[in-house]
Amino acid sequence: ITGTEPFAEFGAEVVEFLSRFELRLSDEHRIRLNFGAFKEGQAVHGQGPLAVDPVDTNQPYFLLDIDSFWEARSFEEYDADRILEISDDLHRPVRSLFETSITDRLRDQVLRKAP
Repeated sequence: ITGTEPFAEFGAEVVEFLSRFELRLSDEHRIRLNFGAFKEGQAVHGQGPLAVDPVDTNQPYFLLDIDSFWEARSFEEYDADRILEISDDLHRPVRSLFETSITDRLRDQVLRKAP
């Protein structure tokens, strides 16, 4: 992580820089964007339920994590159609926020990279 020179005199080493941005879309719907730089590691555990390519966990990485969530103000009777509607509402703005958060360089060099 660069830009940590002012802390060098204390023998300090920045190991992560994490920020959060939160949007309220309605009284019940919020989106939280967590982003930051980390000295080493990975955001997704390679042996977990998400399939990811192996990475060198000794290298720095940048985290971009979007959570779209619903907080009920009251409990309604179970309604599968309503749950699907809420799920669609939660998912709808995520792609737009992701696309707004990244650069064309990231799209071309990382996301569109041939396997």
